[in-house]
Amino acid sequence: MSKVKLFCSGIEKLNEFLETVTVIDVKYQMTDDNDCFMVIYDDGMNLSEIPTCKLVDELKNRSGVITHEIAPYIAKYKISVRSIETGIENTLSSGNIGGAIILEVID
Repeated sequence: MSKVKLFCSGIEKLNEFLETVTVIDVKYQMTDDNDCFMVIYDDGMNLSEIPTCKLVDELKNRSGVITHEIAPYIAKYKISVRSIETGIENTLSSGNIGGAIILEVID
């Protein structure tokens, strides 16, 4: 299974971590405060056989995760995100039926 770890300080800590995992990708991201590196790595777990509903239930109950649920069969809905800095809005999903669960990971 792939996981993501974010480093926002110290290239030394990043390099130490990279030596301990199987790296899939490293992305660089510059913020106002400092430079960040997002590491996508393989931790050796295979979640492909676990039903999605069980994975969602597990994540919903973890600390550092905020869950937003949209009830199924409501009127038309649109899920979008807007950048505070640029005002650019991106639509993530929209539809007439079916519910949605948004897992906001803050940890």
